[in-house]
Amino acid sequence: MLSDGTNRNIIVPNELGTPYHLTCDYSTKRLYWTDGTLSRIQYSDYNGRNIQSLRGRSISHPFGIAIYGSRLYFTDATLESVF
Repeated sequence: MLSDGTNRNIIVPNELGTPYHLTCDYSTKRLYWTDGTLSRIQYSDYNGRNIQSLRGRSISHPFGIAIYGSRLYFTDATLESVF
């Protein structure tokens, strides 16, 4: 999408509950997002292909997400915590 909002493309259609935040990992060329309704964090390539869910500790209601270096951080609204 261009900065003026034109030339918009849908990357992940109809597979989301309530997506909250999106971040880019430039080193791996992946998009990461949180989905509060489906209680998951997912990622894909920049074109929305190869969608995967992160595995690990129980995620209740993921909200914010950030990548710093090789680490991924997220907040959980229900648990009121940062992971």
